[in-house]
Amino acid sequence: MAEDMAAKSETMDANVELEWIELREKMHNDNLKHDYNFMTKMVSKVKENPLVPIGMIGTTFCLTYGLICMRRGDSRKQQLMMRGRIAAQGFTIMALISGIMYSLVDRVRQS
Repeated sequence: MAEDMAAKSETMDANVELEWIELREKMHNDNLKHDYNFMTKMVSKVKENPLVPIGMIGTTFCLTYGLICMRRGDSRKQQLMMRGRIAAQGFTIMALISGIMYSLVDRVRQS
């Protein structure tokens, strides 16, 4: 009788262990479906809101060229580039806000 109980206990332990193995494999496969590295995540974010990278590039260009003009002593162009930088930053902020609003409206429509 004690041997039967021990055999049942071992069988139950083996079944529980197999369930854990299956669960781990399932979780691992689910994680592989959503495995994002830096590049894939960046590409998906650019596809979601393509205006933000354009604003970032504009901001970077105006800042860099403005600093170059300041180093050369061309204060008129430097001031123009700094104003352009502010405009590009404003464009980027508006692109972010519009992208967030669009995704919120899209989620509400889907649910």
